[in-house]
Amino acid sequence: MRILTLTVPRNIEKHLSAATNIPLSLICSKFSADVTELDRSWRGRRKALGKLVSMLDLGPSKKADSLVFPQRQLSLTHSGDWSIAAGTRSLKILGIGVDFEVTRTMDQSTTRLFLNQRERNRLGDTNGQALRLWSIKEAIFKSDPDNHRCRVWNYELYNPTCYSGRAFRAGSNKRFHYISLNLIEGVLAIAVCTGRNPR
Repeated sequence: MRILTLTVPRNIEKHLSAATNIPLSLICSKFSADVTELDRSWRGRRKALGKLVSMLDLGPSKKADSLVFPQRQLSLTHSGDWSIAAGTRSLKILGIGVDFEVTRTMDQSTTRLFLNQRERNRLGDTNGQALRLWSIKEAIFKSDPDNHRCRVWNYELYNPTCYSGRAFRAGSNKRFHYISLNLIEGVLAIAVCTGRNPR
């Protein structure tokens, strides 16, 4: 596996941190063509996470091999040959979530599976936005420390047309900030759970 950089703006971490009000770090890795099946395994995909844990110096209890998600300070996603870990040293949040989806066509009718009626009404025509919206919802779901009782449609975006914004989980005090970026390689979304009404 080699560590590569996604085609993102140079100041991506600063941009993400400003949008979420939390200092964030990203590690992106991509399998090269000669990678063995062993490296493509679950453990191989966690190499990006291991590098991030080491970089953030989160302590000996944070071992990439043994982490169970959701985690308060770390999140992991993989799509295609990419693995991306996002993390923060901050304890001001309840959770962090990252999702990356390799560029592909997604049937727009699938939005009814993860957007509620209010979101679909606000959005109008999804106009090729299904993959971006799915990625945002996945990142929000991953950032919720109590997500084991939820589905992605339980989370509502205040304005689904926005690439950066806020969301909430109905029936709870869970509130979220998110940002999404359309990249050459795919769609990247990061969310943080604040547990209170966003300002």
